[in-house]
Amino acid sequence: MLNRRPITPLKHFLQTSAAKGGRFGRFLIEHGTAYNERLTAMLYRPPIVPLKHFLQTCAAKGRRFEHFLLVHGSTHNRRLTAMLNRPPTLPLKHFLQTSAAKGGQFGRFLIEHGSTHNRRLTMLNRPPAVPLRQFLQTCAANGGQFERFLLEHGTAYKGRELPKKYSAARGALGWCFRNAAGLALIDDNLTYVEGYAVNHESGGSPIHHAWCVDRRGRVIETTWQNVTKAEYFGMPIEGELLAVELSRVNHWGVLFTDGKLNDELVKRLTG
Repeated sequence: MLNRRPITPLKHFLQTSAAKGGRFGRFLIEHGTAYNERLTAMLYRPPIVPLKHFLQTCAAKGRRFEHFLLVHGSTHNRRLTAMLNRPPTLPLKHFLQTSAAKGGQFGRFLIEHGSTHNRRLTMLNRPPAVPLRQFLQTCAANGGQFERFLLEHGTAYKGRELPKKYSAARGALGWCFRNAAGLALIDDNLTYVEGYAVNHESGGSPIHHAWCVDRRGRVIETTWQNVTKAEYFGMPIEGELLAVELSRVNHWGVLFTDGKLNDELVKRLTG
């Protein structure tokens, strides 16, 4: 941008062209007119004609449809009409009672046996969040090999705000394995970690996830936001081994793929 040539005014360009013998440029200078596109559009735009005036003009020219509208039609303001004519909101119970009175069996059944709920109030009755370690223990007790491996060899981490120097490294949702691996491979101060994570802030459930940690073992979350209340439990994989496994499996996510534990990588990590 710094080396870009300055913009030449059009009239100066035409004068230069005419001075070099350009006949078209000389003709435009002598007989043409300069225009500013935006200014011309504003100055020469025809004024807005009220709809009724437009109809009157058309009717005066013998247009029968416009004459009919003027004689028998009425004017409307779309927003005002929508507000004034919108039917009032009916309470749900009143709607069910009306439906039951008309023979609606389902409405009658709900009135006799159902109960009302307020969606926001129902959120207060949400079951308490299960600690991530307890979730892994339950999965391992039910035969989960990946969860058992993490409990035996993995590390627990706590979420924290992403440091400002890594703010540009946060990637798209749904691409946590690519986001974490991509950052770990270009930053020697970070290590890729794959395992499980849960964000209690959003009320989610534990999922297979990937993130990074720095040399002090602090989480660098490359995908999620607002993770100060998140829990992590995973297995660190050093950069050189990560690069080898990415090349071998040929997809993001190297420790648990296609519903199976990567036995070859497990041997390298525990051997």
